[in-house]
Amino acid sequence: MNMFADSKTRRRVNKLLKSSGVKACSTCYVVRSLGQFRTRQPLCRGCQDEYLATRYAANAEQILEQQREYRRANIEQRREYDREYYRTNAEQLREKKREYYQANTTKVLEQQRKYTQATAEQRSEYGRRYRQENAEQIDEQRYRYRQANREELREKNREWKQANPDKIRTNNQRRRARKAAATVEEFTAADLLAYWDEIGAYGCVYCGGAYEHADHVQPLHLGGVHSMANILPACSECNLSKNAKDPVEYVNARYGLNLESP
Repeated sequence: MNMFADSKTRRRVNKLLKSSGVKACSTCYVVRSLGQFRTRQPLCRGCQDEYLATRYAANAEQILEQQREYRRANIEQRREYDREYYRTNAEQLREKKREYYQANTTKVLEQQRKYTQATAEQRSEYGRRYRQENAEQIDEQRYRYRQANREELREKNREWKQANPDKIRTNNQRRRARKAAATVEEFTAADLLAYWDEIGAYGCVYCGGAYEHADHVQPLHLGGVHSMANILPACSECNLSKNAKDPVEYVNARYGLNLESP
């Protein structure tokens, strides 16, 4: 029998070993450096990771439901924390997101496609439940945002319309026809915001900046569908410059890349 299997012996020996920067794991009983243990944990990282993976596999649905309940109960605190963290670290986060997206554009788009396909039913049910439970709160949040940014939003919209009257007319006509033909699911703006929160889409998907628009990633005229899975947040600059281009072609042109469509 390994002497470290006895908890009293193990604790006593670990006190003596601490000054040497090592201790024995309470599960595998191997003496390892302190760097291989998380803070105040008796298990080494390998044993703890294995334990957590086993525990998660055995209780996956219960854990996921607990996480969902926690998010629903603390959604305002979580959003406020995310907003404050983003304000404090905006430039670093944007730069990291830009770098990752440029290096992994095809992978990101493919992951988003697979995720939306695999979780379509779950997201739909979650969205319905969330809207029912938070309808007034969602309306109030949208109203407060519009009130707080009314002039800025109006000015941006006015400037673009004045500069592009022909485009406005033509685009509206074409968009109405395409949207009617391409709609595969009915949803509201609140549904879309809840979906973006769920997948962590907190900024423009093309540059990581703050978003003002909802963009059909795969344009309707290129075969894209009018569904939440095909609509992601974009800043006005990226959305207007992308216009109706293929997303991969747009990213290649903007960042000088040579990616292939998934």
